[in-house]
Amino acid sequence: MNSVDNLVISPDILVQEVGEEIVLLDLRNGTYYGLNQVGACMFRCIRDGKALEEARESLLDEFEVAPDELDRDIAQLVEELLARRLLWMKDA
Repeated sequence: MNSVDNLVISPDILVQEVGEEIVLLDLRNGTYYGLNQVGACMFRCIRDGKALEEARESLLDEFEVAPDELDRDIAQLVEELLARRLLWMKDA
């Protein structure tokens, strides 16, 4: 797996942790997004610049999920956050 160090959180969002979940507010359009426990854990890893493999292993340890399913969930989450411009790809 690759690292997530090429992903950055948009400066146009506010991040609020609510229990084990995260709420994102897009300041450009006033839209709120909620991340469940798994999504929140992955978001924190992106925020902290952790390697994707390290994040994946943490998630596999914490949640009862098949590795293939988790890989799909991670890819889908990153794609959605990029599409909504909540994450950006850092220039190489």
